[in-house]
Amino acid sequence: MSYADAEADAAERLEERLREAGVSVFLVRWVEPGLVPLLETERALVGATLGVLLFGPGTMADSRIREEYAVLLQRVHGGGFRFVPARAGSVELPPFADIRRPVDLREPGTPRYDGEVARLADTALRLRRRTDA
Repeated sequence: MSYADAEADAAERLEERLREAGVSVFLVRWVEPGLVPLLETERALVGATLGVLLFGPGTMADSRIREEYAVLLQRVHGGGFRFVPARAGSVELPPFADIRRPVDLREPGTPRYDGEVARLADTALRLRRRTDA
């Protein structure tokens, strides 16, 4: 999962919910000292079938996130990978994110949020089953 520092709380909340649903998630905060976050993120994406980018107020101003966004789009273009934009704040999505069916994670603790997380978890698990078969 890609996210700017400002969306770290939203990322951790989503990671916990997805993990509870049986989805394996990678967060950049897990990159240990001495490692390169972008390289570790790319390594995590190699075996992934789905990538989520949380869009909040600071997302596109963060150069690391812009690079991760580019990597996600390249993976989609290569096939066998799904990119899911997730609104974590009231922001406009960039064009290549806006044309996809984003999930709305702006209201944690609500039935809408729970439904969006369940939809995302179902998609991730379904994609994983396809690649495992």
